[in-house]
Amino acid sequence: MEQSSPHSEDAAHRKKIQNRIAQRAYRQRLKSKMETLESFRDTVTAAKLSEITATSSEVDHDTSHRSIPQIVKQLPIASFNVPVLEEASGCNESLSYFDIPTAITRHGFQTPPIDSANTCDPDGDPLPLSSWDLGEQFSHALGQSSYRSSTSRSPGSNLLSESLQQSGLNTPDVSHDGKTALHVAAENGRLFTVQILLRLQSNVLTQDWAGRTSLHLAVDSQQQDVVEELIKHPSCLDVQDKNGQTALHIAAAYGNQSIVAVLIGAGVMLEVRDVKVLYRSVLNMADLDFASKHETHPFIDASNASVIDEDLLQRFEDVTGRRPHRFLRRGIVFSHRGLEKILDKFERKEPFYLFTGRGPSSESLHLGHSIPSEFTKWLQDVFDAPLVLMLTDDMKLLHSPSLAVPTVKRYTIKNAKDILAFGFNTQKTFMFSNLDYVGGSFYQNIVRVARLIKVSDIKRALESGDEQNVGMFYCCSTQSAGTFATSFPGILGADVTEEDQETLQDMPCLIPCSWDIDGYFSEVRKHAETLGHPQAAFLYSSLLPSLQGAEAKMSASVPVSAIFLTDDEKLVRQKIELIFANDAGFHAPTIFEYLNFFLEDDVELLRLIDGFGKGVVEARELQESLIDAVQHVVASFQENRSHVTDGFLQRIMTRRLIN
Repeated sequence: MEQSSPHSEDAAHRKKIQNRIAQRAYRQRLKSKMETLESFRDTVTAAKLSEITATSSEVDHDTSHRSIPQIVKQLPIASFNVPVLEEASGCNESLSYFDIPTAITRHGFQTPPIDSANTCDPDGDPLPLSSWDLGEQFSHALGQSSYRSSTSRSPGSNLLSESLQQSGLNTPDVSHDGKTALHVAAENGRLFTVQILLRLQSNVLTQDWAGRTSLHLAVDSQQQDVVEELIKHPSCLDVQDKNGQTALHIAAAYGNQSIVAVLIGAGVMLEVRDVKVLYRSVLNMADLDFASKHETHPFIDASNASVIDEDLLQRFEDVTGRRPHRFLRRGIVFSHRGLEKILDKFERKEPFYLFTGRGPSSESLHLGHSIPSEFTKWLQDVFDAPLVLMLTDDMKLLHSPSLAVPTVKRYTIKNAKDILAFGFNTQKTFMFSNLDYVGGSFYQNIVRVARLIKVSDIKRALESGDEQNVGMFYCCSTQSAGTFATSFPGILGADVTEEDQETLQDMPCLIPCSWDIDGYFSEVRKHAETLGHPQAAFLYSSLLPSLQGAEAKMSASVPVSAIFLTDDEKLVRQKIELIFANDAGFHAPTIFEYLNFFLEDDVELLRLIDGFGKGVVEARELQESLIDAVQHVVASFQENRSHVTDGFLQRIMTRRLIN
């Protein structure tokens, strides 16, 4: 077999380099003419544009009508001294604008060099069509069968066909990085070029070598006007690149609130991690930093708990098939212990239960108490799990020595009804009062835990001093016993056979709670396995701030700090309006914190935050949005609460099998 000589290989290599240099120089000339192209939109009239892009199926043409090439001559499109094709000799029909082999380059529309002087590279060889960056549907745009009948071939379309054959191209050409003209125009913010390309049916779904569509590139280069044009073709909204990134991921990563809002408004799919990134980047603005603060929450550093990240939320959605609650999406429930193990249990269809509680301290719950109740109810629905609710009335008496037992018992009954108004599954819910229920297996577990906890350890965990009464330390053992399923025989299991005992022994619990009560369970985590039980899993939520600001939490014992769930609409409005009473009293972080907690609509929340940051949304609109959101929560609660009777409460607090 003959082998090429080194000299011929060197010559071929030089030729390739010369070709590349020539193409690069040619593109530079195209770029310099871009301003001329852009002036097209300022000079062409709507009538001309309509006439240019018209596609007629009529056989007979009005001879008084100016031909398309005549119109094209009037358009300021640089042709590089290349004549526009006139009607070919012997051809009686006018050429369509689309018959002119106008290539769609990186820098707009240009007439390719079709005369003999301009069709050669520096070596004298014909320039292939592949030296032009053609957009999607190039042949379609140039007047192929879609624009005239297959039996009628114009000189322009014949020339195009020959060029395609010579270059060996059967599909629209692209650049070496897989970008089409639409990619490049979108990336460089060439709105008018994008509009024309889309009108010529360029494919918005085409992806470059990295899997990016033109929408990806427009978002990445922050070209909002181009983004707004591209999303008129919604099929491109949820396309992922090779890294699994959608356009929303990119916009959120840049923290571009306006583009994020545009994408969400267009109907982009709000996946878990999309929204998580959204609320950590877009809401991380001056004076509005209430989402990202959980990343470095002092509780996480001090307790060694884990942050709930996007991957965990994605797994939650994959395993449960449910979109995470807004508290999870927005970082309100921001930390956890052992949630992965609960998801593993759920996947394997192994039993676990939910455990949470409430310390009755007032005649009514306030708005902050709705957070754990609403979230726990949602978890019960998602997992279809049994729920045990502990009313820590004993701890309330120990914490507040001035309270009488009858008063606390009254609080307990009222708060119990309030909690049930959130709509728990009555067939799978058991509620009890510590003062009335403690005994038997439950008390046995209290003692088992208590004898393993040192006073010095519990003082450190609760940050308590010697002035505390001894009962407060003992409360930790009582609450800890609730994390063991064996405390609830006949409720979580029949507890008759040895097999029942073993099932309860291995059954873990998931505890949704606020981060500030974690200390009460710190010691039982150390000793659970020693006692033959799995450690409890936790989901920690942040605290709803006081109406006076984020420096303090809302408290039922401080009425001016709270909106109670028994407040009527007028009182809710009055309390919220106090925040807006004057400029000095207006505290944006508190307002947006409340909206973050209670406004369900993600898009509306983003609009308010973005608009306020830009000065488009005024304080009055924020006020009304917050009032509407809170009034909705309170009104829904009061409607449900009216149906909770004494008999209903008694059934829920009756010992029975719920699993």
